[in-house]
Amino acid sequence: MNTLKKIAFPLFLVLVAALFQNCEDFNAKNFPGYDQLAKPKVVKTATYQLTNTDYKTISNAYKNAMLPTAATASDSAAINATAGSIINNLSFSATIPASQFIIYLMPTLYQYVDPGSAITVTFRTNEVIPNFSAYSDSLVATDYAAMGTAAGKPGAHSDFSSSIDPNLYIPAYLKQKHPYAVVNEIARVALKWYVAPADQNLARFYQFDGNNWNEIGKTEQFIMANDRTWVFDPTITFAATKNDYMSLMTYLYNQWQKEGGVPPVAPAKIPNPVSFPIPALVGYNGWTSTSVGRFVINWSYPPSGSDLSNVRTEYFFGSSWYYPDFDIRSTTRIYADDVELQAYFSHVDSTTMSSADKTSAKTAFMEQRVIQGLSLMLSLKYPNLPTQVKGIDQYVQVQINEYTGTNTYWTYRFQCVAPGVFNYISRSKWK
Repeated sequence: MNTLKKIAFPLFLVLVAALFQNCEDFNAKNFPGYDQLAKPKVVKTATYQLTNTDYKTISNAYKNAMLPTAATASDSAAINATAGSIINNLSFSATIPASQFIIYLMPTLYQYVDPGSAITVTFRTNEVIPNFSAYSDSLVATDYAAMGTAAGKPGAHSDFSSSIDPNLYIPAYLKQKHPYAVVNEIARVALKWYVAPADQNLARFYQFDGNNWNEIGKTEQFIMANDRTWVFDPTITFAATKNDYMSLMTYLYNQWQKEGGVPPVAPAKIPNPVSFPIPALVGYNGWTSTSVGRFVINWSYPPSGSDLSNVRTEYFFGSSWYYPDFDIRSTTRIYADDVELQAYFSHVDSTTMSSADKTSAKTAFMEQRVIQGLSLMLSLKYPNLPTQVKGIDQYVQVQINEYTGTNTYWTYRFQCVAPGVFNYISRSKWK
């Protein structure tokens, strides 16, 4: 009897093991990926600032990836020169953009994250940092000399290098140079940087925190794509310039001349801040060549000179030939031929809302027209933009100034849903 138990028990284990093996085979065959279901997705969002060592890592990783594919000695020389510039200058430039090289570092920093992860990276660059508008300084021989002339000091050869850290000297220089700087002001400092056998021109950026100047860099985002490769975030961010507003107005004028009022944009959706229904905004109904105010006041095309007494402004969106902003003041909207606006404003004025609430309601109406105008502006600026880059949706963020009597700055975010077609997503304060 004991012998039978000893034989039967191992046989039972064999049968159980076979049963589980068969289940595994069945699942693997009929439910691909079943064994991954219990594994959570690791989608990471983080910020990271490059260290001096990171530039070396990027340089080496770039060479390791590119040199084996070099077809000629000239190609190899160009690859080595680019890698050498990154490691020697500890920075990027317009000709060596960070967007093309930081991707070589990302796999070593974030090895186990999944697609959709987004890392915002801050780095040094010789390019102008966006929105830079404060101080621009260029170090001269006397500035270097004031930092010390002994061996190993900037004044010894009137330059910096990878062995003479600018951050040990430039903050003190800026504090003395700009004693009345205010919080968050930025200084761009042009300096000489030694890489054997000669100096070259570089720049570093610093921001004042109220007490000290601290080095800052440019910031860009990198995303892990669906194919598990790191790519530069394709989102386009730009501050609308005078040329962008002029492009919008030129299009509107040509459309007005050509079609006599056929609306060039889709209807906007107007919010309902009060209890009564808001009529749909349908565009430029009833335009005629003698219409005043509905589109353009005192327009002569093309504008000549700088006669600001004859300002060319359109009052549908609120853009101007001269001013880089959207004027959304309700007080400028008094033109009877703007049917939808007059109906809406009359409804608002007939309520018992406070004066401030009425102004807010009218502003909300105009901000919907700004969205319309920006969508059209983007269509003109990016008529062939793809909807995705390596499986990542294409967005455009445009930074604008809305004039309400004072300047208000916003970033509007749109998604490209077809070539030349942009859907509004959101907006946030720019500055």
